[in-house]
Amino acid sequence: MTYHRCRPAGNNRGRPDLGDGGGIVGWRTPPSGGIGSSAVPGAGLAWLPCRPVMINAHGDSPQDVERNWTLSLYAVRVAAHALVHHPLQPELVLVSRTVGRDYWQLPGGCLDDGEHPRQTAVRELKEEHDVDITLGRLLAVEWIPAGTFGVDGFPGATFVVYCYAAILPDARVGQDHAEIAEWAWLLPEEAADRMSEQQRGLMLNALDAERDGHTAELIDGHAQ
Repeated sequence: MTYHRCRPAGNNRGRPDLGDGGGIVGWRTPPSGGIGSSAVPGAGLAWLPCRPVMINAHGDSPQDVERNWTLSLYAVRVAAHALVHHPLQPELVLVSRTVGRDYWQLPGGCLDDGEHPRQTAVRELKEEHDVDITLGRLLAVEWIPAGTFGVDGFPGATFVVYCYAAILPDARVGQDHAEIAEWAWLLPEEAADRMSEQQRGLMLNALDAERDGHTAELIDGHAQ
């Protein structure tokens, strides 16, 4: 395994650059017809598209570098959230803070294997708050570009996030203390102050979509 410096993704299609800048990455023979690869003349190898992740700076082994780098390039994580209003005070929305995080978010999480995003939203509400929700229509779809989050140690992973309207039969909400540090019914402006920029954008655009009857398209929390 030979490691080179590489320009950021999208610059010269990931061909090697031995000058300054970029992260430490590897090269290998890709699968037949490797996605997005470009041939290196005469080498019999191909360059995989490069997205520097600066992993080797932390002393990881070459095997870890290749694994993390490769998964960073192609990993797409899908998540689903629900916009849940209080059944008696519909101006309030349900938000929570996951254990280990310093920001609040709409209830939800990442897909399990074989799930549809709708199934994910229903399952997450059941696991986190012990409630059985009925989902309404899709309110928002969000694309979070690769590199925005470090996902399970793979900084290049991309997120696709779905947000659905939800109906709660009553106001009784539980709490899985192993996963949820705290939760509350809040006015949107109060919830927004506790959220990350991405989650704030998702919630506010979902509220607009719910009111106006459209489906919002977002990139990293911002309407398109």
